[in-house]
Order: sequence, then C-alpha cells, then structure tokens
Amino acid sequence: MSGNTVNHYHYQTIHGGTGGTGGDGGHEGGAGGPGEGPTVNFINNSDTIEAVANKLERWLGAPDMRQKQHDTEKLQMQGTGQWFLESAQFMEWQENPGVLWIEGICVGKSVLSSMVIDKLFEDRRSKSCPPAVAFFYFGFGNEDTQSVEIALHRILLQLSAYSPQPYVTLDSHYKFVEGQKLPSCQDLHNMLWTLLQALGRTYVVLDALDECDGHDFPQLVQLVLSLQAWKDTPLHLFITSQTRELFTRHFGNVSRIALEVNTTQRDIEFFVTTELNTNPELEIWKHHAEKITPQIVSKSNGMFRLAACLLTELSQEVLQGQLDVILENLPHDLFGVYDRFMLRVWERDGDHNHVKAMLCWMLFSRERLTVAQLGDAISFDFSTPEYGYKPDRRENSVAAISRWSAGLISFNSDSVTLAHGSVRDYLLSKHFKGKFTDLSDDLSHALLFRTCMNYLLYFRDQELNKKTLESYPLASYASTQWYHHILHSNDRKGLLPLERLVLTSRVMHKFPTVDFHTVSQRLAVATAGGAIVMYDLKTMNRLYILEGHMKGITVCTFSTDGRRLVTLSLEESVVMVWKVGASFWSFFNPAAPQQGHDGPGPFKTMTFDMGDEGKMTAAESLDLVRVEWIADRAMRLQIRESRWTFST
Repeated sequence: MSGNTVNHYHYQTIHGGTGGTGGDGGHEGGAGGPGEGPTVNFINNSDTIEAVANKLERWLGAPDMRQKQHDTEKLQMQGTGQWFLESAQFMEWQENPGVLWIEGICVGKSVLSSMVIDKLFEDRRSKSCPPAVAFFYFGFGNEDTQSVEIALHRILLQLSAYSPQPYVTLDSHYKFVEGQKLPSCQDLHNMLWTLLQALGRTYVVLDALDECDGHDFPQLVQLVLSLQAWKDTPLHLFITSQTRELFTRHFGNVSRIALEVNTTQRDIEFFVTTELNTNPELEIWKHHAEKITPQIVSKSNGMFRLAACLLTELSQEVLQGQLDVILENLPHDLFGVYDRFMLRVWERDGDHNHVKAMLCWMLFSRERLTVAQLGDAISFDFSTPEYGYKPDRRENSVAAISRWSAGLISFNSDSVTLAHGSVRDYLLSKHFKGKFTDLSDDLSHALLFRTCMNYLLYFRDQELNKKTLESYPLASYASTQWYHHILHSNDRKGLLPLERLVLTSRVMHKFPTVDFHTVSQRLAVATAGGAIVMYDLKTMNRLYILEGHMKGITVCTFSTDGRRLVTLSLEESVVMVWKVGASFWSFFNPAAPQQGHDGPGPFKTMTFDMGDEGKMTAAESLDLVRVEWIADRAMRLQIRESRWTFST
C-alpha cells in the first residue's frame, strides 16, 4: 500500500495482495508475486475535499437549491401527490434509465418535483449502492435561476460530491484554466458525460423548464435531447414544464404525463378543504366548507394555482349572507382573478405611477430585491421626467407594497418576488396592457434606468460612507446595474443626456466597485461573483468580462491614462492588475486585451496579508480602504493604518 497526491487530494493506493504457488503433496505454497487485482483509490482527507468543494462553489457561483427545496417542501400537503409516486409511469422511470416529462399549466408541478426529490433521497438511504441525486429549479425571479449553464454548474457540483473521486473532474478543469474563466457549454457537457460514466445510476430533476430564459430554450432542448441520447449512462432524468410549442415539437419521443383536471382534482379538493379549516384568513368561511369546496374545485379546472387564488379572493369577502352570489361571481380563469387583485389596487391607490414602478421592478430587476430595496426603488416623484428621489417616502412605500401584494407578490424571509410564473405572463399580456398599463420590457428598462440614475444623482451632494450606504438599500444595485437597463431600452438616444449628467458629475467615483474613465469612455463594473464587466459607452456595447477573482471585489479603479485597471478583493487579500488600454487592433477584436502571458488571468497578481484586520463589510470598506494613483503605473493602497505601494 502506498500514498500519493492527485489534484491536491491524498489518495491511498491498495495493490492486489501476494498469492501463494501451490506446493506438492498438500504442502504450503511459496511466496507469491505481486497481485494483479485492480488498484483502488480513495480519499482519506475530508478537510481537503471540503476546501476544494468550497473553492469550486465560489468559482462556479451557482445558486444553492437546498433553500428552494426546503421552501417547496412546505407547500406539500400530507395525502396529496401520492397517486403520482405510485403511478406505473413514475415507478417505471424510477427503475429504468430514461426521461420522464411532467407537463401542465399551474397544476403544482414544482410541489411534485419536491416530492420526487424527497423520495429519491429517502430511497438512497435504504440502498447498499445508493444512486447519485441532483436537482435544479428554474425560476423567473432571478437571472441565476434562468440560465442553462448555471443549472449545469449546480448539477455538476452536486454530482461531483458522489463521484468515486470527489470533485476531481471539476478541479482538473479549474486547474487547466487556472480558475480564471468559467467552463464553456461544451466543457460542461464533457464534464457531465465523464461524471455520469463514473457514477452509475444517477437521478437528475429539472423543474419548470418554461421558466428558463427564452433565449436559452434551444440550448435547454439540446441538453435534454443529449442526455436522452446517452444510452450507455444509467441516467434517470425528470423534467417538468408548462406546455410550450418548442418542447412539444422536440420532446415527442419522451415519456410524458400530462396533468389535467381528472389527475389533480382529488388533490385540489383536499387542499381547499384543508385551507378552509386551517387558514386564519378564511376563518369566517370555515363552517361553509361543504358548500365552498365543490365550487372552488369546479372553477379551478384542475389548476392548483387558480384554486389558491380563488381562496385568496374569498378571504377578501366578509358578507357571509351573500355567499351564493360571491361563489357565483368568482372568476373561472387566472387572468380573471388577477384582474380582481389589480382592480382592488388600482381603485384604492390613486397614484398608479407607483404601482406601475413596483411592477416594473418586479419584472425586470436583475437581482431579487428585499422589501427595503423595493420600497427605496419606488420612493420617487414619478409625475415629472426628473424622477426626483424622495427618501422621506420610503416608510410609506414599504407599507404600500404589502397593500398591493395580495395574490400577485410573495414575501420570503429575505426577498420579494412575483407569486407565480403566470403572474408574469399576465403582467406582460396584451390583456393587461389594454386594461391597466404597458409594462413591456423596453419601457420598463427605461423606467429602471431613470430610477437608478436619479437615485445616483442624489449622492452628488451626499457623502458616501458606511452609515449612508447602509441607509440607502438600493445604492449598490443602482451603481452597478444601471447600464444593463439602458442597453435593454430602445430609447437609448433619449436616455443619453441623463447618463452624461451622472457621469460628468463624477458621482460614480464615490462607489468603489464601479469606475468610469472619461477619456476612453470605458465603464468597469465589478460583480458580486468576482468578475469585472467592461463597457464601451461610445459604442453602447458590452466589450468583455475579466475573470480572475474567486470572491467579491472591494475596489476597481482605472489608472489615470486608462490603460490599466486595478481590482482589489479583501476577502482574497489580493490585488490584480489588468491591461485594458484600447488599441488600433482592438477595433477589430473587441475581446479582452492580451495580458502579456500565456493563458487567462490578470497581467499581475499581488498578495498582502491583513489577517482579521482585512475582514470588513462592503459598507465598512468605504471608510477604511483607500486607493490612490501616484503615477500612471504606480498606486498606493491603504487599509486601515497599513499602506502598500504597487507597480502596475
């Protein structure tokens, strides 16, 4: 037995034992030679595995699905969905590799997915050779949950933990690119293929394919078809979606269960009865359950979402003597009940501009917002083109959000989102536009851009420090995401004067994770994941992305001549220098400039050690970190009382 190290993992290598040669007359055999059995590798350093897993998590930056699974599990009701787990098609899929597609509109598919995931993990515990299980919930509320590539990041991370050599496949690729760039789509497919061959029986659950970004639909279809075609890997793929023509056309050979009225009616009846008996908001209707339940079940037409909305609408009614009329007048479809919710808001709040602004933010924000951020985002005077920011209105704005939320918006522990994918469809429909207002992406992005820029202008005369940043929850979003919104608006020309006003005011220089170089008209924006996005404001294009940091960036700053960009990460205790100067050849090749060495990565990397002194929040760094250019190729860094000078 000998030890060795592979990709920083310590393996023990166990060779086959020595065998004896049979002697004459029953005597013992002599000493045998080396055994020729297989060599077995296993990892015996769990701390190292955990460190590598954490490194790869930071590198790929995929959202953790455990909280989503936990939240969806809460929606399960004992006694519902069991028919599905006991159905012949599900049991056939569980036993034999292949794809099973669950299709239907608002029929509780995500809850079914959570039940399937629960069952797969439960079955793992009872098997001597447990299979690998991975899952991903697509979701419209966040860019990170709408991307096929990010879904693959999460699936690879999950499956790598089960590999006979945990994380080796991913870590090998990380080392190949020196952690400086993310895997391409082909790289992701290749690594998935390698893992599936090594793992044996594997289950993958992909929920709500229809909530993937529409631009990624072809890539998503190709992924499903590729996985279906990999016959020599024992993969069991479970997918759910609403009906989409593209899916119907390409998934014709996929085993499919269409959830319709007759398949979900019993579960909906159980759900309605339980809600009437346990939901305090329906307390006054509790004793009328026998009359209410069949009416709600009938009108819901097999849709869990519609049944839940009808109960929400019923909770707004208080006249028990008019129950028959109330039930008769309940809508028969989702758009009808959403109209009820909107009309209640529209008629109660005379200032429709703020309701519209809230809905625009809910639809097109690049990040999932907290209630405080959303309240900040609508605390403006939208009646004038200047969109004046009114921070004294924020408390009222937050209170208004809860009044406007019934049936349309959901509040989680740390964020606020649209209550369901069908709400998004409703808000962007011609029906909604004709009845209420236009929330199309072009107009919404223009509104968000104006909001961000006027928010930033508020800081022209305000000092930006730890206290002020913590007091203005939208500040970080406004400073780093405004350019995304102007790029997605068709009225770029009309918005340019406001952009120039902000950039010439030098307010951008107050925000450490974004910098603008006036002469070259380059804008650098650091992302939370450690990448830097470079924009050219002359051509209104995104130029390239610089990837080197594994953790959040504290500061990014251009040199005075604009030919260097320096980025600092306190979490990593590292300074990186990037060549970013424009040249004649860059006109023909807009990719990131060559950094003066082979392979990806920054031109220079310099480390420093602050220990615990370097640990601080983004808000604290405003007061405690200073970067000063003392020449075109030299800068001074100060963190608390410590100082360094770097050549760039």
